[in-house]
Amino acid sequence: MNTVNLRLFLTRIAIELRKAIDHFKGNENQFQSQQSKDIVFEWIPYDQFNDIKRLDEDVFSIIYSAIWKDGPLNYDDDDNDNKYENIRSQQY
Repeated sequence: MNTVNLRLFLTRIAIELRKAIDHFKGNENQFQSQQSKDIVFEWIPYDQFNDIKRLDEDVFSIIYSAIWKDGPLNYDDDDNDNKYENIRSQQY
């Protein structure tokens, strides 16, 4: 694969990824589910992170570490309402 083809390929991937992100982002930050085993997609705005550190970088990616202020969603199987609750992340 030559450089031009690689750039075209990566550009197409970036465009499709942006479309997917824009589609899911919408007006709501959290997409909730009715089943505890379902995967929940959650968009996390940048301002919801503390202590952001750049760990590593290569040609195609940059790896960061951060603390999520509100923590991930947690499904409560014991609750009859079948609802999601925010939980705090714990750092060990």
